[in-house]
Amino acid sequence: MIDHDIIVQSARVKALEKTFLTRQQLEKVAAAPTLQAALGELDSTPYRFGQALASPADICLFFDSVRANLMAQAKELLPVRLYQWYRFRYDIGTLRLIFNAGVESLLPKGSPFTLVSEGNLGLALKEKKVIREPEVWQILSRRVISAQGPAAAAESYQEFFRLWVNLVANWKSEFLSRYQSLEIDFFNLSLFLQKEETGMALERKNLVAGGQVNPGIYLEPSRLWKAFPTYYSGISPPVTSQTWEKEKVKTAMRLLREARRVAAGVEVLVAYLLAREIEITGLQKLLLGKAAGLPPEMLGEWIY
Repeated sequence: MIDHDIIVQSARVKALEKTFLTRQQLEKVAAAPTLQAALGELDSTPYRFGQALASPADICLFFDSVRANLMAQAKELLPVRLYQWYRFRYDIGTLRLIFNAGVESLLPKGSPFTLVSEGNLGLALKEKKVIREPEVWQILSRRVISAQGPAAAAESYQEFFRLWVNLVANWKSEFLSRYQSLEIDFFNLSLFLQKEETGMALERKNLVAGGQVNPGIYLEPSRLWKAFPTYYSGISPPVTSQTWEKEKVKTAMRLLREARRVAAGVEVLVAYLLAREIEITGLQKLLLGKAAGLPPEMLGEWIY
C-alpha cells in the first residue's frame, strides 16, 4: 500500500512535469543567433535568467542555484531514506576525485549536493580520523584513510555502491533497482573506456558487481558490445568516451519515461528529480555552447 504522503507528493510532481521544456523550446535555444536571444527564449519557462548580460561564469552560477533549489525540493518530496539515496549519488564524484587527484584536490567549502561536506572530508582524511556523520560514509572513510592506489579505489567504489543500494533495499522497488543497475553498468563502462584509452589492462576485481552486465564481460570487448544492447535497447555500440554521456542519458530517459506512466509511488518522485537533473545539465551545456559561439548545427546535436 502506498503511503498517503507519497500519493500527495506524486500528485504535486505530476503538475510539475508539465513545466518540462519541450524539444521545440530547446531547438529554439540552439538556433538563436546570440546568447541573449537564446536566454530570451527561456523567459516563459522555469529557467528565466533575468539578466541583460550573461557570461559563462554567470551561466554556471545560475545553474548552481537551480540545482540547489532542486536539492531542496528533493528534501521536501522524498522520504528521509530515499532523500539520502538521491543525494548519495553525488558522493561518487567526490570519491573519484580523491583517488584521481588526492585529498588536496577537495575544496575547503562544502557542496550543497553531497551528503558529506567536502571540506570536512578532506580534513578528516588528512588527520586520519573516521567521519562520524553521515553514517553511510564511515566505512568509505576508513578505506580511503587506510590506503591509496588502484586497489583501494576499487574496494571503495564497490563499497560505495553496496551502501547506496542498501539505502533503499526496504523499498523493494523494481524501478529503483533498474536505475541502480544502470548506474553501475555505466560506471563500469566508464572504467572500461578509461583503461582502453590508456592502454592499461582492465582487471575484473576493479569492476562493481550488481549491474545487469556481468563484470566478466567487460574483459571481452566483442561480447561487451553485444551484451549492452541486450539489456539497454537503443544504445549505439561501440560507446566511446565522447559518446558515453549521451548514451547514458538516452538510456536513463527511456527508464524515466516508463515511470511517468505510474499514477503514484516513489518511482514518480525519483523519476521527476532525475529527469529534471538531465534537463538542467542539457540546458546549461546548450547555453555555454552558445556563449562560446558554437554553430547552431552542433548545438542541435546536443539536445537530449
